[in-house]
Amino acid sequence: MRISLRTCAVCALILLFFAQCSQPTNTPTVKNGSIDLTKYDFEKSGVVSLDGTWEFHWQKLYDGTHFLNHSVDTFPAIYLPKVWNKSTSKGITMPPPVGHGTYRLRLKLPRKKLKLALRLPKIGTAFRLYVDQKLVGKAGQVGTSKRDNKPVYRPQTVDFTNDKETIDIIFQVANYHYNFGGIWQSINLGLEEQIRKQREQAVVTDFFLLGSIFIMALYHLGLFWIRRKSTSALYFSFICLLAALRLMVTNEYIIDVFIHLDWFTIIRLEYFSLSLPLLAFIWFLYSIFPQHFSKKIVWGIQIILLLLSVIVAFFPPIIFSKTLLLSQVIILLGGGYAIGVLIKAAVFKKEGARLLLIGFFVLFAAVVNDILHTRGFINTDHQFATGLFVFIFTQALVLSFRFSKAFTKSEELSDELNYTNKNLEQIVEVRTTELQQSNTMLNQFVDELDSINHLLSVKNQDITDSIHYASNIQQALLPLQEDIAAAIPEYFIFYKPLDIVSGDFYWFSQQTNEQTGKVEKIVFAVVDCTGHGVPGAFMSMLGMECLNSIINQQKVMHPSQILHNLYEHISQILHQRLNNLKDGMDLALCVVDLVQQEIAFAGANNPLVIIQNNELQMIQGNSLSMGGLQENVSFEQHTFPLVNDTVLYLFTDGYQDQFGGKKNRKFMKKRLRELLFDIHQKPMKAQEEILKQTIEKWMQDGEEQQIDDMLVAGLRFRV
Repeated sequence: MRISLRTCAVCALILLFFAQCSQPTNTPTVKNGSIDLTKYDFEKSGVVSLDGTWEFHWQKLYDGTHFLNHSVDTFPAIYLPKVWNKSTSKGITMPPPVGHGTYRLRLKLPRKKLKLALRLPKIGTAFRLYVDQKLVGKAGQVGTSKRDNKPVYRPQTVDFTNDKETIDIIFQVANYHYNFGGIWQSINLGLEEQIRKQREQAVVTDFFLLGSIFIMALYHLGLFWIRRKSTSALYFSFICLLAALRLMVTNEYIIDVFIHLDWFTIIRLEYFSLSLPLLAFIWFLYSIFPQHFSKKIVWGIQIILLLLSVIVAFFPPIIFSKTLLLSQVIILLGGGYAIGVLIKAAVFKKEGARLLLIGFFVLFAAVVNDILHTRGFINTDHQFATGLFVFIFTQALVLSFRFSKAFTKSEELSDELNYTNKNLEQIVEVRTTELQQSNTMLNQFVDELDSINHLLSVKNQDITDSIHYASNIQQALLPLQEDIAAAIPEYFIFYKPLDIVSGDFYWFSQQTNEQTGKVEKIVFAVVDCTGHGVPGAFMSMLGMECLNSIINQQKVMHPSQILHNLYEHISQILHQRLNNLKDGMDLALCVVDLVQQEIAFAGANNPLVIIQNNELQMIQGNSLSMGGLQENVSFEQHTFPLVNDTVLYLFTDGYQDQFGGKKNRKFMKKRLRELLFDIHQKPMKAQEEILKQTIEKWMQDGEEQQIDDMLVAGLRFRV
């Protein structure tokens, strides 16, 4: 119910605001330099606006005497109110901004001796007013050049009594200092009492709004002084102060009541008060809803508005007034963006967002009205101060609801504190009992956890001991280093399991001449079984046994046939065609024939790197793992001559797939290949150490742990 009441109150203010902007209709208008008021009753109908097509003489300064002595049958016309900007209005082309001219209006009145008055707005930028041949009002100094022209803004009322039923209203207007000249606001005619009352109401309204806005500025400055963290209060006080400044240098220019300033200072203050309030509004809303704002957009708007302010400060009005359109576009875009932010905050139900949205929408409508009025599209009046007053009202409501909420919370906390003080002993006793019960339960849980942890520790130790024993068995099944060194004097094996037991293994065998005892053939393989740890270890033992059967017992010495038989063995042993198991192994296998000086290689997903004559080749194996569901598989065999200083490298995928480095990427096969080529001329043990240090630094730079078993073997043959 509270929300609907405050919404209704704000809607009522909106209706009053737009009612103030409305204009009367069905009143006489000026046509062809004349207006017929012979049947117009000022007492009943009130004030009339002298809008329409006036007689106009560009670059001429005529007074009433000229028109008395020179009759004019045809004359150029101009539409009023309209700024001089070379645009076309009502089919009439306006003059350029800089120059001088004479407006003339023939006024037909109902009778003689009426006590009349004209309410004159600001006129750009100096004028003299004649009623027939009598000078009745002026502002500034009208001249025919920049040197002779002195600009002044002075809205005023001019009283006169008509001696005839038909009189001439003549304005001499000159502008040489501003980018907008002429009469761009309505001139009102009425009885002297009506006009004075109208202007008094306008002045009283301006002073009322000025006082209200200034009080709110002081109030929010006080809030900021009391609570320095509340930056939104500081920004809102800036908004109010800038709005008060704009109110004083527009409409009735009530700044003259406090201090007399020249036109150049006033016009600069008017432009400052146009762009800077938006800057304060953006920072005000940003301080309340920072999560809904884009910092880039906020800084972009701020930079543009500050640049416009610098132009206003250091350039003459004829220059900086050309930035008016850009300022107005930025204000519209910034205001639209602020409304979007408030809508988003309201959707997320942020405190006070709805009221601020309603108030800011009214203010934005007032700003749009002022811009359209300034551009000459509508004939209203400046409504920025009124819109700001509505916005201030909504801000006051937001503050009141916050204070009410804070006061309610304070009362609740006070009641809770009073209750606690009165029943402190009872509350302490109850809390103590609850804590004792909780402590007893916690001790029981701790005892149970200790028992569970002890059991888990025992089980874990048993499992770890078993895995260590399995590791000893696996190590025993690997080829002896002495046997490998006897057949291949220059070699290294970099072997780094991920767990206690490994899924990677290397395998070695040799064939000797029964008569001479010399080694004729060497078989070497590196194998990567599915998985790592215990599952991989089981597969590795299976692979060792199969290779031992195929090579040492069946005497198969061709790599392609060895891999084919191994594939069949794995499939049969695991019964893969029956249970669809996809476990298996990848490997690279070489047979080095020392008699025929030949190297034969076949691989399953693993390559061979061979370096001969300082040239590196990487021979890819078949894209097929050992074990599977395929039938009639075959493996390609590659043969190379064995030349002096041939280096062979066989490896599994654990080294190249390790994550690390500054960019936290895989080591990759290409980087491994380049590393092997760089170190291939070094002693084999030095190569092993380089491989170890390189991968450890790689993991350290990326702050990564080892992810798979690693195995790299290097064999050098000299013939």
